Amino acid sequence: MAGPGTGLERLSFSDRVIIDGVAEGLRDAEIAVRLGIAVGELKERVDRLVRQFGLTERAQLPSILHGRPVSSASPGGKDPPPRHGVPGATPGGEEAAARRHTRRVVLGAMAGGVAVVGGGIAAAAIIRAGMDGGAADDLSGETATPAPGAATTTPTAPSTVTPSPTPVIERRIEASRAAFEMWERAVFPDGALIDWTHGIFFMDIDTGAIEAWRLRIGGGESTPAWGYTPWLGGQYVTAAGVGTGRGYAVDRVRQLGWSWPGDLLGPVAAADVPSHGPVLVFEERMSPSPSAEGGIYRFYDGYLAGYRVLSLPRIDWAPPPFFSPDGKHFIAWTRPGVLPGKMVRVDTATLTVTAEFPVAAANHSFQARVNGLEAGADWFELATEGLSGEIVRHYRFPYAGDWASVASRPGPPMTSWAPGGTAGLREVTPRYAPAPGADEFDERWSQVEVLAGAGEPPQVVLRSAAIHYGDFGADHRWTADGKAFTALVDDGSAGGPGWDRSGYALVEPGAGKITRFVLSPSGPEWFQGTLYRGPIPSPYDSNLFSFGKLELFNRATGRWFRARMAERDGPTHIDPWSAGRREMVFGWPHGGHGGRGPAALIQASFAKSTPVTPFRFVVSGAGDCLNLRETASREAKVLDCLPDGTPLTLVEPPAGSRPGTFSFVRNETGAWVHVRTGAGREGWVANNYLAWAD
Repeated sequence: MAGPGTGLERLSFSDRVIIDGVAEGLRDAEIAVRLGIAVGELKERVDRLVRQFGLTERAQLPSILHGRPVSSASPGGKDPPPRHGVPGATPGGEEAAARRHTRRVVLGAMAGGVAVVGGGIAAAAIIRAGMDGGAADDLSGETATPAPGAATTTPTAPSTVTPSPTPVIERRIEASRAAFEMWERAVFPDGALIDWTHGIFFMDIDTGAIEAWRLRIGGGESTPAWGYTPWLGGQYVTAAGVGTGRGYAVDRVRQLGWSWPGDLLGPVAAADVPSHGPVLVFEERMSPSPSAEGGIYRFYDGYLAGYRVLSLPRIDWAPPPFFSPDGKHFIAWTRPGVLPGKMVRVDTATLTVTAEFPVAAANHSFQARVNGLEAGADWFELATEGLSGEIVRHYRFPYAGDWASVASRPGPPMTSWAPGGTAGLREVTPRYAPAPGADEFDERWSQVEVLAGAGEPPQVVLRSAAIHYGDFGADHRWTADGKAFTALVDDGSAGGPGWDRSGYALVEPGAGKITRFVLSPSGPEWFQGTLYRGPIPSPYDSNLFSFGKLELFNRATGRWFRARMAERDGPTHIDPWSAGRREMVFGWPHGGHGGRGPAALIQASFAKSTPVTPFRFVVSGAGDCLNLRETASREAKVLDCLPDGTPLTLVEPPAGSRPGTFSFVRNETGAWVHVRTGAGREGWVANNYLAWAD
């Protein structure tokens, strides 16, 4: 993965198109057509790039790419300089240099090697020369001049090549014009209705304009696609065609296209590797079944042509492999013949295993979570869970160094780290009761501990708050400057259904401030509800926040951009900042619900420690008094009226009563807490008028 500060992450798609256009010698008007923007706006962006990188003139812009190739997407474009080559590649001489960049790479013989670490797994790090693709010299595409104020679509000829229904048995990535022409590009101005039923969408953080890409199998929309995923700062997009058995990729900058047998190959990771440049990793699947064991990884170059191979016996229910933020290490799970397996570290320059570590778990059906990847630090964390979800073990690994002395401890995992690992967040649950039915929420009293480092006691605790929220997505909660984080809190309102009574706040632990975000009213669709509109801060700009993957908020200007989708399915699970600092990205359609229900919340406040049961509250902000009711309903009988300052204790309802052991419930009339007064009287009160007593 490419973390903050790498070259690819510093440039948006639009920036790279501009730089490529300048390198090709295109005029501003020609570059503007490629982007679907006005010439005046293009000139402003050019000037911004020149100032941003401390240059003196437009002609110096290509130097920003540090040797990355310029585009030859338009007819007559110049050939790019060579990429970082695959070790062992044979230079083609002057004749090869005159070919277009999509020519097949000629690879020399390479030596294979086997790395066995510490007498443990016989993990073979086999390096061999590989080559996919064909000679496809005509992968160029043209863009049309946009109509003012309307969505613009890049016309591509309807594909005359229909994927063969015959099963493909060769694991091969093919570059072709037909593969590129299966992709459609459109630009939707801010506020325009997007009527696409599937695709991937890149929102410009300055203008709100959305660049969209989708597959059009067979020239129409009758066969949609799913699994849209951005790679390498959004330069590449992959997707799978429904019913075709094929996977597809497009390079947004160079306008190249590829396809491969989706049941035999699949993309799993990507990074800007110092020794080889942009690398996309595909995993070989052992049979046409997508769930079959893999463990053979192909490290492709930026043209998806030459590749190197790493062979590891994979443990197939582990998390996907990933790169260190600097691209120097590749982390994967492997099975040495005894479950649950081991985690290995691979040097990406040589594809040799440099460290391994046994993954502890209660049994072989473990799950593992990886945290801290977005921090840009030199370590990451792994939490392993048993079948019932308890944390079995929690490890902290350096990307480089000695894994034999890894720190471990039981207990809840760190879930989010500030940039550089300077501070951490840990959500803890001092009281939890599972829901009796599938359609009900668990009772989860979440608190957020702010820590200075691993193993350190909490510096401060934010009570009645949660950092697990939303419908999957990225885990990072800290702003780019590391001074604040986002959290789920009670919205403080007195009305509305209990399941939509949550809100979000920007929390500044150093200043002791909790500032609520003001959201627009919830819409009728599930993904427009507050629970699914959680903020994810930009790791590049402390003022930018993605809400629910479809909304972008700039704290400095107070401006909101919102994607208007005609299709009511919902966004899929993509990190909204995985396309770099200049774009917010989301995919469509929805990939299945995730995350969890809302936490049990009262008024959020700072404290020195996590509360212990039984919880103690005081009535706060009720005005004349707070009604103590017989049941959890605004229609229920009032048993007492409690003035501000009245002490209360959380207790479970009587045995056999509804809702049983639940002392916090959400329903159509609000959110309710079951309490006992000092006089021993029990009943239900509205949650938003309770504060912590200590």
